[in-house]
Amino acid sequence: ATTAVSTDSLGNGVSGLMQNFSLTMELQKHVAAGQVENAFAVALGANHPELLLWLCGKLDPKALGGPPPVSQIILISLITQLSGDIESNPQLRLTWLRESLALLNPKDPLIAPNAQRILTAAGQKLQAFQQLGDDVEPQTVSMLIFMVKKFLR
Repeated sequence: ATTAVSTDSLGNGVSGLMQNFSLTMELQKHVAAGQVENAFAVALGANHPELLLWLCGKLDPKALGGPPPVSQIILISLITQLSGDIESNPQLRLTWLRESLALLNPKDPLIAPNAQRILTAAGQKLQAFQQLGDDVEPQTVSMLIFMVKKFLR
């Protein structure tokens, strides 16, 4: 008798691995074509932190500024997902958070209704990370907290 491998018994199993592989290949195509907005839209939409971090590792954070610059929706989504678990790859996350916050316009009509809530949450997560006392870029963390507070005034 043949035994079928169920994806339930493997967590995400083979199908999860193949899905991430196909998403990674899609991201590679967007990166190669210089389609930064599309690459981030795919990575953020997948809601897989590892995939987003992989993409961030492949690009220079200055790519967010363009040309063409990525949309404010992509920037606020990046801030949301990158601030989620700062302890996981903090240097990469902090670098990308810095660039995203530098380009963010929280008054943009497309993000304004949610910007305050998202920035408040990101600021709280940055403060919690700072209180852990890790010596990972303490000046950067302080600067990011300052940037967030400036937006919230």
